[in-house]
Amino acid sequence: MHNFNFIAPVYDQLASWVFGQSIKQAQLDTLTWIPLNATVLIIGGGTGWYLKALLEQHKVKKVVYIEASEKMLALTRKKIASLLPELTTSEIEFRLGTEDTLYPAEQFDIVVTHFFLDVFEPVQLKKIAYQLKNVLYPSGLWLIADFRLAEQNIGIRYLWKKLLVKSMLLFFRITSHITARQLPDFAALFTAMNMKLVNEHSYYKGLIVSAVYRKTQ
Repeated sequence: MHNFNFIAPVYDQLASWVFGQSIKQAQLDTLTWIPLNATVLIIGGGTGWYLKALLEQHKVKKVVYIEASEKMLALTRKKIASLLPELTTSEIEFRLGTEDTLYPAEQFDIVVTHFFLDVFEPVQLKKIAYQLKNVLYPSGLWLIADFRLAEQNIGIRYLWKKLLVKSMLLFFRITSHITARQLPDFAALFTAMNMKLVNEHSYYKGLIVSAVYRKTQ
């Protein structure tokens, strides 16, 4: 199973060193889609800076924050501690684990998977994606920011992106034991789940995309 404990202390710095502010901006742009008093699931939230931004900008009814890395979760708790005592455990719940820690009856208005789905191989990814879809309320929104290799050509720009992605995946296979060897086709995945694309923006010359999908059935 993948685990980001080893690189947790430098994860954000590594991301900004390679991609500048593109990774953060892609995630921040999804905040406007979270309605007042929403119930929110954030899975694979990393060091917690996105959760902090969410809680500073929006009044939420409940956030469930799931992270498989103990060190990432500790960093998140530390960031959120600065917002207490305004926040209570009725508003935010931290869980160390995976999607399997979700309760059968749980439902959310919003699911957030920023740079999370790209670490899985296709069979496991499909299973996880349907698990997450099932906890969304009807018409609920799924917010995603991730990498995408969309071009179907052999131009220099595409080859450069492909090399960067291969290097990145190799790095995380070595340091964090992820199983993915190529980026998933997110558009095809969400189409297969009958999720409707309602918003999309690209960053870093198209290599990073943020998208909002609505559950239609």
